Amino acid sequence: MGVEGALKQFINSTNILPSDVLFEIKPEYLDDSQPQVYILREKSGKFQKRIRIISNRYNAITTEEKVCLLLEMHLSEHFYPQIYKKFKNVSGLGDILITEYKEGISLDKCIFDLSEIEFSMIVDQLCKDLKKIHSIKSSGFSDLAEFTDDNWFDFFEYKLKKYLNKALDNKILTNEEIEYLVKLLYREQDIFKQDYGSLIHFDVKPANIIWDCRSKEISLIDFEMSRYADILMEFTKGKFTTLLFNNSVYKNKIWIPLVEQYFSQPYTDVFSSRKAVWYLFYHYLAHCNYQLCCYGVISPCILNEFIYYKRNLLA
Repeated sequence: MGVEGALKQFINSTNILPSDVLFEIKPEYLDDSQPQVYILREKSGKFQKRIRIISNRYNAITTEEKVCLLLEMHLSEHFYPQIYKKFKNVSGLGDILITEYKEGISLDKCIFDLSEIEFSMIVDQLCKDLKKIHSIKSSGFSDLAEFTDDNWFDFFEYKLKKYLNKALDNKILTNEEIEYLVKLLYREQDIFKQDYGSLIHFDVKPANIIWDCRSKEISLIDFEMSRYADILMEFTKGKFTTLLFNNSVYKNKIWIPLVEQYFSQPYTDVFSSRKAVWYLFYHYLAHCNYQLCCYGVISPCILNEFIYYKRNLLA
């Protein structure tokens, strides 16, 4: 019996839905080879719940649960995910987190049908929502998967060194380049020690932005990668993602206007700072290593960006 069968059997054994309701459980993304999130929906089409199961990113359930509780505690609006229930050690499935979201469709599925006015609405709401999320200050966690220290520079140094060592093994950086980059990092560490204590979503992309065309409202989902960090890291990750998914409509109609509205600066100026270059280098370096590990080759667009930010740092 597969995961969907095990989930269906589990749902039937609980009171999540009335016993006479016909339902189906499907992966959130049908082309996902290893789904971690499933949608529980009535056969009539009514959306019911979102179900996250244990994945190879073993802290995903813990992180999403913690962030959902933080959002409920600190924000009065209810356009964020609400925890329905967490189940531990479900037979054949492990831990399960069930959350509720408002009705709607993700931007990646409807972006080409939006009007200019709707694009503007989405940008305004995203800007307000991200500012509210970023206002939640704490020293609770940086990244529950691999690191417990709340000092952002220490976390960044630890993760970067890990990717640099992999890059050496993968022959995309020389030992001399790595030594220079590490020295440069220590010389510039003060730029990483400012304002690292904000909650960031860390995966703002079309698939994680839900648009309700009736109420004209958006809601952010998927907080499994959230952490406390520098707000600029939120936007460097987003810049990286726009290239990775190559969605020019999203980039030009939503992402660039969002960044400019949030920072009250031209888009290019936001990413011209030394710290932004470091963060972007970090993202592209990580993905170069990932692509080499999984596919044996780096896609040209990722490699070109990686080389660009490496040159910026080594200049």
